[in-house]
Amino acid sequence: LWSCLTCRACEGRCPAGVGFTEFMRLMRVESAARESAPVHTHGRVVLDMMEIQGWGLDQRRLDWIDDTLQTATEGEYLYFVGCAPYFDTIFEDLSISLTGAARDTVRLLNHLGIQPIVSNEERCCGHDPFWAGDVETFRELGRRNLDFIRSSGARRVVVSCPECYHMLKAVYPEQLGDLGVEVVHIFDLLVEAVREGRLEFSPTPRIVTYQDPCRLGRFSGVYEQPRELIRALPEVELVEMKETMENAICCGSSGWMNCTAANKAIQVERLRQAGASGAEHLITACPKCRIHLSCALRNDDTDVKIEMQDLLSLLAEALKEG
Repeated sequence: LWSCLTCRACEGRCPAGVGFTEFMRLMRVESAARESAPVHTHGRVVLDMMEIQGWGLDQRRLDWIDDTLQTATEGEYLYFVGCAPYFDTIFEDLSISLTGAARDTVRLLNHLGIQPIVSNEERCCGHDPFWAGDVETFRELGRRNLDFIRSSGARRVVVSCPECYHMLKAVYPEQLGDLGVEVVHIFDLLVEAVREGRLEFSPTPRIVTYQDPCRLGRFSGVYEQPRELIRALPEVELVEMKETMENAICCGSSGWMNCTAANKAIQVERLRQAGASGAEHLITACPKCRIHLSCALRNDDTDVKIEMQDLLSLLAEALKEG
């Protein structure tokens, strides 16, 4: 029950099309109601952080915004950042900047003439409590986010985190009600801008491979957009891993509920596939993919030598100004 990654890989292979993932989630709801829960990783600090966000306390989640970025307090676009500001503190030992990708998202939006609303009123989207069977915490976080989004005056919510995107796009309307705004992934805006000639890039020579996040790929069907953006980068070669797109291997952990030898084996296998592709850089679009795979690389669980980077940071690095 608790070792399932809820990645939907099994559903794509099941000839009967059984919805195992939702079944597992509902079983977790029943288990949690009976006060039967797993041993959470990291001393449960991550899920505690998410629960505390539902208490209504004041937050300081905007320290990553510097003077080079243009944000607003009102307007058409609202950028839903996700838990990256908290992850940067909790996983400081990994030396990866997850708010760097958020910063680069705003930079790319600014390049398109968009000054998004970014606010301390945002809360965790509730993804992890939702998949851990903690309905009460999910609903409290969701209620606060709905109130915040509806009162912002924005008409479009831009999301970069795959899990936040799936929650706001699919789960909130189903479980909590209509947001009253359009939810768009940042990739859709960027692909549109590339096709219209409003977004151009300078050469950044390298060979890359792309890790499909489960919530962005199998859950949301976003496969081609990131690849189109990578192909728009001059002198960047995209090579695919052995298992990709619908068949991509999960990064090996989900919801901070398991970090066993089996999870590590999944991560090592994925890193070896990345190394075997001939890529110099492993590109992803998910904060958790970066956390889990960076942890496996740091712990020398594999002899693969490869650099990890968020796709949004790669795009911002190659951005042609002017």
